[in-house]
Amino acid sequence: MDAPVTEAMNPHPQVLGESVTLAEFNACADGVQGSRRPVLPCVAADGRLIGVAMLRGESSAVRLDNRVVIMVGGKGLRLRPLTAETPKPMLPIADKPLLEVIVRQLAAQGFHRFIFALHYKFEQIQAHFGDGSAFGVTIDYLLEQQPLGTAGALGLLRETLEQPFFVTNGDLLTKADFRKILDFHREEESDFTVGAVRYDISVPYGLAARG
Repeated sequence: MDAPVTEAMNPHPQVLGESVTLAEFNACADGVQGSRRPVLPCVAADGRLIGVAMLRGESSAVRLDNRVVIMVGGKGLRLRPLTAETPKPMLPIADKPLLEVIVRQLAAQGFHRFIFALHYKFEQIQAHFGDGSAFGVTIDYLLEQQPLGTAGALGLLRETLEQPFFVTNGDLLTKADFRKILDFHREEESDFTVGAVRYDISVPYGLAARG
């Protein structure tokens, strides 16, 4: 903490000029040890930061064949009346359904093969996503005729998934890098890997212990 920032900073960052073409962006984004940067800073002639260039319209991530199973069959009872007519994964975040935000985030990381486990008001989800082609992915569906519990729908899979796959919920918004989770899972040679977050609760009252 006592060291000057010059000891930690990169004195020669990858930057773009005030007017940048797609070819210039790609040349700069691909020039860092084989990794691709979808976001790069734009600077003026005197070095001042004037903006950020972001690649849009195409995914910069390598496409991965690992499946992502998303559980979207719950009734969302704790969110009533919001979920009385709308399944929880279809509630809007800004101008998009929550589930669409999740799918787009994962697609940007290279995941393009999805399986949705459906039950409550499943018609709305199928009508919005279809086969997934409108979002640059493929989507298959599992339909629970009756609720099968937290991960019970996995028993409805019609094929054996040979590669590691993800199981997540349709209301989980996270900035986690699923590619790094996959790499960790493989490096550890795990049977399964669970992602969790620490959640601290501060109780503003005294606690008493009884013998």
